[in-house]
Amino acid sequence: MHMVRYGEALRLLESAISRAESLGDLHTVCIALGFCSLVYHGRHQVDQAGRCHERAVEVAERLGDPREISHRAVEAAYHTFLVGDWRLSRAYAERAVTSALELDSLRAFIQPLYALGELSLYTGAWEDASGYLRECITIAEHLRLTDHLREVQALLAEKDLLDGDAHAALDRLRPFLDTSGWEEHLNFALLVASTRLHVGDLDGAEEAIVKAVGDATRQRLPVGLVEALRIQGAIAAARGEWEEAESRLRRAVRLAHDITYPWGEARALYESGLLSAGRGESRRAREQLETASAIFGRLGAEPYRARAEEALAALGG
Repeated sequence: MHMVRYGEALRLLESAISRAESLGDLHTVCIALGFCSLVYHGRHQVDQAGRCHERAVEVAERLGDPREISHRAVEAAYHTFLVGDWRLSRAYAERAVTSALELDSLRAFIQPLYALGELSLYTGAWEDASGYLRECITIAEHLRLTDHLREVQALLAEKDLLDGDAHAALDRLRPFLDTSGWEEHLNFALLVASTRLHVGDLDGAEEAIVKAVGDATRQRLPVGLVEALRIQGAIAAARGEWEEAESRLRRAVRLAHDITYPWGEARALYESGLLSAGRGESRRAREQLETASAIFGRLGAEPYRARAEEALAALGG
């Protein structure tokens, strides 16, 4: 799998699954299905990856191990979030929480609560989002999980940006910028770049996003690359580098579409619409913003759909 010999990896994994099932070794079946899903993700075969996640949860339920159920449900929640089935993603995250309740482990709650907080924030359920994320912070601080603290604060900074308060977002992130390791944390680095862009620090934004693009490319993280290209395109647009901005955003839209990542596609289309509007290309801007709004609507990302509609209204007739 790591050598990108996906066909061989699948044959070996399917053999392992068959043998483990014949022995009643359901734990190994779960592990092998998890690896199968990674292979299918690598091949951009999201339907097959989804079936692996679904089956892994079912096998974990048969096994009756709450730790395994919670782990596999979180993986399924992440997959269904990426492919745009946010209702099912929420159901999987909630199942992970109920399984975590059976464990003597605070750490087991972090990822499912984060998933619920992320979904709540993106859909505009602010009170729910705040509750889930406060719990994440409490647990992460108690267990001294710096990476998780950065992850949660980056998500809250996204809310600050959505509220139009970029300086509050930067103040939220600033304490972590004085500690080591944040540059290696892709999601956090993306929010640092986006926040610096919004406060007008284009050089700082560029410095952060160039590294993020390189990291996402080198680690073969297409979802991270979509987000990095989107932000890089927005930075180029803020500099007035229209062709560079269009190239980056077009690549982000195309990649998001190819890997079936509608959330990333809609956000890149929104930035593309703003770019086209800024260049006086009203018809093209309208098409891009209408498509972005429609995708946001299907996902249930109401605050983002509202922003796209405001941009459309600003175009006039």
